[in-house]
Amino acid sequence: MTGYCLPRTEVFGVHGDDPRGSRRIMVAWPEEPPPPAGYPVIYLLDANATFGTLVEAIRMRAHRPAATGVVPAVVVGVGSERDGPYDRVRRTYDYTPPNAAGAATGLETGGRDRFEAFLLGELAEQIEGRYPIDRSRRILLGHSLGGFFVLDLLLRRPDAYAGYIAISPSIWWDRDRLLQAADALGATLGGETPPPRVMIAVGEYEQTLAPWQAATDEAASMTARRDARGMVDQARELARRLSQWEARGLTVRYDEVAGEDHASVVLSSISRGLRFVLAPQSVR
Repeated sequence: MTGYCLPRTEVFGVHGDDPRGSRRIMVAWPEEPPPPAGYPVIYLLDANATFGTLVEAIRMRAHRPAATGVVPAVVVGVGSERDGPYDRVRRTYDYTPPNAAGAATGLETGGRDRFEAFLLGELAEQIEGRYPIDRSRRILLGHSLGGFFVLDLLLRRPDAYAGYIAISPSIWWDRDRLLQAADALGATLGGETPPPRVMIAVGEYEQTLAPWQAATDEAASMTARRDARGMVDQARELARRLSQWEARGLTVRYDEVAGEDHASVVLSSISRGLRFVLAPQSVR
């Protein structure tokens, strides 16, 4: 008996110049023909965990864009050669800048610049050489520490992508720098590239215990960790600071999703985010 596989997908490895070895790249392309300018493209971090989820969430709606608000798109998942949903060692290195304040994890940090160069350079060139891509509609999506990377890149290079989706971003890794950069973002907006669309989503139960967690043996340690990280407060505050630039063309959406925790919020936020970044341009 053969296993289930997604149609119109491929998986390949890309090594680049990273001494840690190759990355697993997963690509899915639409059944629908491309528009004249090409397909939008979503680059998904930690793709081992959510590539299939994102692909199917687009496909079940993209055949009726006028009704669903979601147009067909190429999905490029950036994953790990390791099995399992997350490669904690590699993602900690890839997503963090040098001297990040939250670096007391025992894991190597500081690979952000190398990873950013890979995403925007070698990987983008390969994808745009293989598929008809609309370069003006590149989107970056990340969760948790991946969400931190998404916001970090937005605040330094807002014109790199047309859309940024940060789900449960770990802002606590470098909170003060990100908040200061959000206040200064307006100085980089208003050039030839239209300002991006930015979505920040966080679950209701990321700063307090969910009902099913309150009676567990880990309740006390979870409470202390959540108090220290302030996931909801920090996500809300960063979104508020970004919103001051809406008069300069930035589009900001903040979702505090009821009933969801740090893991479960990914599924509902992917669904919400797709319409936000993939709505037909005629109805935006």
